Amino acid sequence: MAAPVAIINPVTIGKSADEEDMLERSTKKAKDNTLGATSVPSDVLLSYKEIVTGCSAEEMEDGSSDEEGEERALNAMTDGIRIVEESIGGYECPVFILSEAEEKRIQRPWKRGVIVKLLGRRIGYKALENRLNQMWVRKGVINIIDLSNNYYLVAFSNEEDKREALTNGPWFIYDHYLTIKDWIPNFQPECDTIDEVAVWVRISGLPIEYYDARVLTVIGNRIRRAIKVDKNTIKQERGKYARVCVAVNLTKPLLAMLNISGRNYKVEYECFHLLFLCCGRYGHYKEGCPHNLTHKGKVHTDQTGKGVKDGEGISGVVKIGDNVVEGDGPWKIVQKQK
Repeated sequence: MAAPVAIINPVTIGKSADEEDMLERSTKKAKDNTLGATSVPSDVLLSYKEIVTGCSAEEMEDGSSDEEGEERALNAMTDGIRIVEESIGGYECPVFILSEAEEKRIQRPWKRGVIVKLLGRRIGYKALENRLNQMWVRKGVINIIDLSNNYYLVAFSNEEDKREALTNGPWFIYDHYLTIKDWIPNFQPECDTIDEVAVWVRISGLPIEYYDARVLTVIGNRIRRAIKVDKNTIKQERGKYARVCVAVNLTKPLLAMLNISGRNYKVEYECFHLLFLCCGRYGHYKEGCPHNLTHKGKVHTDQTGKGVKDGEGISGVVKIGDNVVEGDGPWKIVQKQK
């Protein structure tokens, strides 16, 4: 009887025990192919082209299917946006007109936004981000977007954080006022100007009986527009000066003094850099003052009564109303207490 012959699988020649085991596992068939699998009918599977164009395979068989799909996609993309073809100076300048619904849709994410700018000084993105996170973030997060002309857009995730930022000012960064206002649609930083800002004013030496919310609010409204009275002033805890937050107009001379019960008091402005003390206006120094008479070549009278031209014995001469002021006027700037 012939000896039994061993059948050797050529694939396993030279294989280790681990490799043979892995080969055996890979060649086994699953006993139950339905376990853990989801049966998907072949007729509901869509190709990428069908998903994008919105056309089924049958619809794409005719010649117009591609054009119809592209047309539907274009209509969906331009829905709510009307394009009017115009030209300026012979050059094309199409006008895009958004529907009211489309305007509301794109404006919705920015409803919790505010526009900020540091008055009289530039500030970098990271420096501003660090300070605003310390001052404003309590319950949510903020997203800061740098705009042109040194403006920043700050978007709040929490409505209460935004409300606190708008009402708890004025805010200071690097001893400068941080201006803040609600975001508005179509805001143009390059065209925007800051005409009004909330500042702290002091009235030093005022008798303690005048540390009254009603009296100080009336005084603040005469300075410009009272916003609030300092809590330490209301509580009469500090008697060196009364402190009132006032929204002032930067395009006009600031109020320099007032009179109560026959005595004059100076109005002192906290940290109001770039206030020219000759004319009482904000935003320039002596050299750039538009009211400086030394730049207009007019003849004035000096202290001896002799007529001289501007620049010949008179320096820093400024006309305020009907008055001609030489040197610093009655305005006063003080530093914010730490």
